Amino acid sequence: MRFKSENTRSNKSVIDVVVMCFLVTIVLVTGLALWGQNRTYANTQPEAVSRTQVPLPPLPGEANLLFSSAESADLFAPAIEKSWKAEQASQAIRPAQEDKLIGLGNESVSEAPESEGGHDNIRAFGQSFLSPDRRYVALNAHMGPMTVVWTIDLKDRSNPSMVRLTGEGFGRFLGWHPDSRHALYLAYDLMVSDPGLWLVDVADGSHRRIDVPNLLTPQNLTAAAMSPDGTTIVYATTQGMGTGSEIWKIENEKEHQRIWGDDLTVIGHMSYSPDGQSIAFANLLDSPVPFANAGLWKMDTRTDEATFLTTMDGGHGQLPLWSPDSTELYFIKRDNANDTKADYESVALVRRFQENKYPEVPGTSRTSLPELQNTDSLGQKVPGTFAVYFII
Repeated sequence: MRFKSENTRSNKSVIDVVVMCFLVTIVLVTGLALWGQNRTYANTQPEAVSRTQVPLPPLPGEANLLFSSAESADLFAPAIEKSWKAEQASQAIRPAQEDKLIGLGNESVSEAPESEGGHDNIRAFGQSFLSPDRRYVALNAHMGPMTVVWTIDLKDRSNPSMVRLTGEGFGRFLGWHPDSRHALYLAYDLMVSDPGLWLVDVADGSHRRIDVPNLLTPQNLTAAAMSPDGTTIVYATTQGMGTGSEIWKIENEKEHQRIWGDDLTVIGHMSYSPDGQSIAFANLLDSPVPFANAGLWKMDTRTDEATFLTTMDGGHGQLPLWSPDSTELYFIKRDNANDTKADYESVALVRRFQENKYPEVPGTSRTSLPELQNTDSLGQKVPGTFAVYFII
């Protein structure tokens, strides 16, 4: 009887060990599966969210020039035939009150001035982004020190509307997904539980958070872009002033790969060429100088090798734009790069285009433009207005 009892206890111990190993195996396999599934898309919010929607007046004409200016907190949309003369090589376009689409002073847009206006209550529309299918325009609206993203739906041009991209919080629009339904968005760590890099559904405001390892704060992510086929995301990060920046790549939701880095500069913008073979990016000197020149680079997506092209205006949110055939880049060039006063004072930035002003850059072409004197009707200098615009 004693032998049988000991044998029973021995068998029970073996069974307990086997069961425990089995349970541990299940937990480990489940954990690894979830970790592998969520390496890129760490958190999800699949539900639609309640968002502020603002009706807009009908858009005049069959095509419109959508633009904003630092001189006012308004968005304008004049008919293209009224504002743009195709036969003129260059021309100045001034905002007219009858072309006003909406202003940031609108009560629906500024629904919470105490939280969205900032201590100085400065409001201005900033960068604009046209979706690949040309249905939506995303706008970074600067509300004091914070930024709120709005999208304009152009499906019905006789009854357009402007909708907040997210239900709450603050952040920056970074770029469109090629399906025009989703967008890359940087959510700040204020009023949201999962700040960081988001992929937002423009139609309902739901989002998925893209995990970015070793990101100290959302503001340490400076730029991001998605490839035209939707399989690759590139993003740039910095650990703070004086640490430089790095470019990382995620392909097919796999591991993050570091593909470029520089200890002296910070990446300010990234964009894929339409054919997906190149990435254009601009980098600024890692310093407190606000309006310094930026470097313009092109990276080959097949080799991840970057080539310096030239310098461009930096610090104003002016983005280099690709031509539809991916063969040219358009950007703003400063003619007073050596004027240190213009590095700190926006009013000292006088924009002037002149033939044979700039040296040729290998592999690029220059459009000859007559000299534009930046003056008003009284002959006085007009402070630089850093407008962004699209033909929609």
